[in-house]
Amino acid sequence: MGSDISGSPDAWMARNLNCPEAARLAAMHGAQYSNFRLRALPAILFIASLAIITMWYQEASLGVLTTMDRIAYPPMLIATLSGALLLRLRPALLRPVIAMVFIFFTIHILGVYYEEMFQRVSGSPVNHYDLLVILMWLPLGYVTGFVFFSPTRAVWTAVAFYVAVALPQLALLHVSDDPMTQQIAIAVLIAQPVYIAALWGVVLLKRDASGSHDLATSMNQIANMDSLTKVANRYAMSRVLDAVTCSHYESGQSVALIMFDVDHFKRINDTHGHAVGDLVLVKLASEARAHQRASDLLARWGGEEFMILAYDETAEQAVQMAERLRQALESISHPQAGRVTVSMGVTLLRQGESADTMIHRADLALYQAKAMGRNRVVAMFADNCVSSVVDGELVPVGAV
Repeated sequence: MGSDISGSPDAWMARNLNCPEAARLAAMHGAQYSNFRLRALPAILFIASLAIITMWYQEASLGVLTTMDRIAYPPMLIATLSGALLLRLRPALLRPVIAMVFIFFTIHILGVYYEEMFQRVSGSPVNHYDLLVILMWLPLGYVTGFVFFSPTRAVWTAVAFYVAVALPQLALLHVSDDPMTQQIAIAVLIAQPVYIAALWGVVLLKRDASGSHDLATSMNQIANMDSLTKVANRYAMSRVLDAVTCSHYESGQSVALIMFDVDHFKRINDTHGHAVGDLVLVKLASEARAHQRASDLLARWGGEEFMILAYDETAEQAVQMAERLRQALESISHPQAGRVTVSMGVTLLRQGESADTMIHRADLALYQAKAMGRNRVVAMFADNCVSSVVDGELVPVGAV
């Protein structure tokens, strides 16, 4: 399991259960690990397409469509619509789509801006509508950079965009004697860095929030993971079992519980030392984890005792799974401890029963496996009635 959250108890519940706790956890982890840009950008690009269509229609109707707009609107509309469609169909094209849309947008807005600034510098009559529209849309050059790119690249993009915006204003300050024109140029030169600083502040706040979230996630992982074997701990398994009983009441899906512990583990510790005993537990947990499916959850229940919660397993499948695992663990050659075996108890969750009742029944089955000579699988699916796996077959052995 390690630090891989996909193998965490919360992620297991999100994948396999259908109860309020699992739904909450699924939403939390989905929000954490979904790519924001892949989810948000298609919607943003679609809204941008509607804005372009609206502005194009309005300006054409009012007769205020500039030469640059007449040239730029069609490719901009194609870029935003095709970008939204491509991100839905081919998420792997995220970077090329971002680059395409940003380039088209930057060329469009700076083209319109430079067209207007050229007319002002050359002394042509001022079109107040064009000036208002340009100043209104200009900050989007910074916003799109911070939305589309990483923080560092967004800052450099914003600085480059500001230089492109500032050059005509500096030229106006140099050639114009009109106080209002000079005041507008100064306001533009001052306002643009404020946009950059504000967006950078948002990035820093987001980074702090992300760091706090990552820390909380890390602490949650630590709280739910056994520090020695790196599998789920007793606390985590208890939470999952409670959620399973909640889900089972409605779904009725088959749920198996396998308990196993190491035979003669005290002898291993006494003979070879606790360090060797720890290595045995780590190796057994690693091997058990290698054999589990996405619908199985492995946990260290305590000491040398482990649990496997196997979702959507019938009684026969659960017993076969336990027997395969017992044989796999028996085949491991431990450098100092030699051959190590385990005993296993298997049961199924019954409709309406508590997790504690299921655990008690699995524990009884494990106790019987110990009493019958160890290194075997014993199942208890009905009260006081046990069966043992003999030569791969489940054989009733009587009542307890």
